[in-house]
Amino acid sequence: MNISFLLLDVCKTLVNFQTANKYVLYVLTEKNAFIRLVLCRWYRIFYRLFGGKEGGLKYKYAILKLLQGENKKKLEEIAKSFFEQHIIANINAEVLNLIDKVKSENSGAKLVVVSAGYDLYLQYLKEYLQIDYMVCSRLSYNGDVFSGKLERDCFSQNKIYELRDHGILQKICFEKAMVVSDSYSDLPLFAVGKYKIAVNPDRQLSFLVGKGWDHISDFLRN
Repeated sequence: MNISFLLLDVCKTLVNFQTANKYVLYVLTEKNAFIRLVLCRWYRIFYRLFGGKEGGLKYKYAILKLLQGENKKKLEEIAKSFFEQHIIANINAEVLNLIDKVKSENSGAKLVVVSAGYDLYLQYLKEYLQIDYMVCSRLSYNGDVFSGKLERDCFSQNKIYELRDHGILQKICFEKAMVVSDSYSDLPLFAVGKYKIAVNPDRQLSFLVGKGWDHISDFLRN
């Protein structure tokens, strides 16, 4: 198996939880923002009941907006603490084994992380795992103040746009690329590579395991 690019999702793939929402909750907890934390709980119930198919995304944007007006430097300081306290301890050991396997068998293989998580804390993951390329959602600011919005949410099809805009997509050869994710929403990303690996697959993606997709446990055993 000749692999030149290994593309990885983060949330529930490289890291064992949904990082974007947890970061927001972590910031609000650090700031003792009780009322905003209560609003997060209310939003979660509301969008679970009435958000429809995009309820998860609506919840993500709603709680992110609660950080509007926060200072950029302070958000960055909290992001470093979040990485050290939560991200490092929850890196998926199987995915680390996969990275080691691909790199040991393919000299010069590039590691690309493509995530809807936020740049504030993922920058530390890039350094920690010596990731070659990091593409993720970026917060938007008015000067040094968070606007409450994203420049672009690096989710689903947007992952392809981000890879293209960063000049990475053009370097990837389909026959020599492996894509690793947990989610059916990453079908556009999976289309980039010949080798498709499912990690903790959601219900929709689990139906594809064995039909062109390999489960990570099975792949590592072979």
